[in-house]
Amino acid sequence: LFVLVVYAFQSAFMPLVYFYGIGPDLILLMTSSIGFLNGKKVGSFAGFLLGLFEDLATGTFFGLNAFTKLIVGYVCGVFSTRVLKDSFG
Repeated sequence: LFVLVVYAFQSAFMPLVYFYGIGPDLILLMTSSIGFLNGKKVGSFAGFLLGLFEDLATGTFFGLNAFTKLIVGYVCGVFSTRVLKDSFG
């Protein structure tokens, strides 16, 4: 449900803050946050699922967002040992 709300917010309101066609990607931010907080396995799985959802919702080249967000989730998960997790919960 949260992913649907974030995607709806991103597609409805984020085009208002685009600067020469470049804007924020909240799904990418969510993927990197999950990767940093939960490790590389969970981060890559979440990145794949969120990217797959974005691919299905946009109808663009199928699998490109899933693959790139899988890589981002994995890389952020590799560096998750360097993040102080005590401040988050």
